[in-house]
Amino acid sequence: MEKRQVNRGKGELEGEKYAYHYDRAKRLALPNAPDLSTRGRKGIFKGNRSLLILLIDIVVICLLALFYKFFLYTPPFQARVAGYTVTLRGFAFQGGVVGNLQVEKTDVDARDGRIYVHFVSGDADLRLSSALPGKPGKSVELTGTLYPEGEPDELQAEIQVGAEACSLKRKLSRKD
Repeated sequence: MEKRQVNRGKGELEGEKYAYHYDRAKRLALPNAPDLSTRGRKGIFKGNRSLLILLIDIVVICLLALFYKFFLYTPPFQARVAGYTVTLRGFAFQGGVVGNLQVEKTDVDARDGRIYVHFVSGDADLRLSSALPGKPGKSVELTGTLYPEGEPDELQAEIQVGAEACSLKRKLSRKD
């Protein structure tokens, strides 16, 4: 086995087979050298920029979902009609379906008059009407019982206030 000689001086090849030279200052002066100023930083996001971007993306998506839920989403069992908020509730009870519509005046300028409601569940329907609440914040409830054949799982209400109309749907809960 041949012994290799390494010149640890100038780093030049002087007749030896191999020469080795290491200068840390020259290596750190290269443009692609690691930045030693960040080596002492502590924390989860200091050295991992992609993790920080991912966390910011998740926070933005959650904020958008909350904005949608609280400001833009209207459930299918609630609506605004002619300055009134109407909310449909219903449940199945001993072979019948109980439908309840709560009407609350939310707009001061909303006209007074009558509300006409048509409850439909399965093959049964019921028509009710009532005077609208007069003061903002006051509410009126219309409740009726329908007896459809079979086991319906949904209650619909068609509502008319003046010239405006809307339709609401609600899945039924069972109370036995």
